[in-house]
This record gives sequence, C-alpha cells and structure tokens, in this order.
Amino acid sequence: MAHRHTAKSIRPSHKAIVKAPGLLPMLYTLGELSRELDIPLATFNDWRKLGMPCRRDARGHVWICGPEFAEWLDKARRRRQKLKSHEVYCVHCREVTQIVQIQRVVQDTITRLNGLCAKCGRTVTRGVR
Repeated sequence: MAHRHTAKSIRPSHKAIVKAPGLLPMLYTLGELSRELDIPLATFNDWRKLGMPCRRDARGHVWICGPEFAEWLDKARRRRQKLKSHEVYCVHCREVTQIVQIQRVVQDTITRLNGLCAKCGRTVTRGVR
C-alpha cells in the first residue's frame, strides 16, 4: 500500500514508476489513475499543487492525459537540486539549509563537512571532493 507524500516531494512507488510510461494516450479521471497506479487520491491533490499537468472540463471534473502525466512524473522525480558549498540537505527538516559551525573531517580517502543545520540545530554531514 502506498503512503501519502508531503506537498514538497514527488516520491512515487516503484510500481507507479514502472506503470506510468504504459498509460494510454487518453484522458483519465483522478480515480482511474489512482486505481491504475495504486496511488492515493490525496497524493494527486498534493502533486497538482506542484504542477502536475491536468485539465478541468466545464463541469469542474479533473482530467489527466496519460502520456503527459508519465513525462511529468519522470522529470519531477529525477529533479535534483545542486547544492552550493555552504548548503546541506537536512534529513530532519527534509530540505536544503545552510550548514553552520563547519568542521572539515578527513578519514582515509573520504573528506566530509560536519556541522549543524541552521534551522533545527541538528548535526548534518556532507561529503566533499
């Protein structure tokens, strides 16, 4: 069973990633697409806020074109943010933030930056070259 995602992320299940490219070139309702890809309706509502391609008809029903959705899903899940030298991804905040009180640690052939998250104050680590 799939779980609900936050409005900041697009993290579909493996089943949805595999099935999405096989969607037919037709318009699907949210319910049809939910059943086809085994994704909760609430997740589609979150994804609509993030730019998922959809259309509304005159009666207000939401329609999603299969191939357009598959392309959007593929691009959105592969989107990666390039971090600047003073930034790190905090797994507690679940977002990119600045790293403070930086310490450079070299262990064997691995170099990393240890520090604190500027937002929550937890320890964060980032590998460097």
